[in-house]
Amino acid sequence: GQNVPPRIVDASTYVIANVNKPVLLFVKAVDDNNDQLKYTWDFGFLDKHEGTASHQRTFTNKGTKVVKVTVSDGFYSVQHLITVTVV
Repeated sequence: GQNVPPRIVDASTYVIANVNKPVLLFVKAVDDNNDQLKYTWDFGFLDKHEGTASHQRTFTNKGTKVVKVTVSDGFYSVQHLITVTVV
């Protein structure tokens, strides 16, 4: 069959986090080819992590952060942005 990109079916989108307290971010993706999915969490400058469908993070500065999650099946990738407001 034809390879199709993974699809993000649910995810954190707008999250309120407390400074210095861990917050759990998640993305739920499916792949119709049952390919193994790789998740990359990008928190900005030189702060990128390969991980799983969820990622726990502690923010140490207040403000609004945009987190980019890339889900790849090895051929196609899809991205999702999560806006985190740290208070």
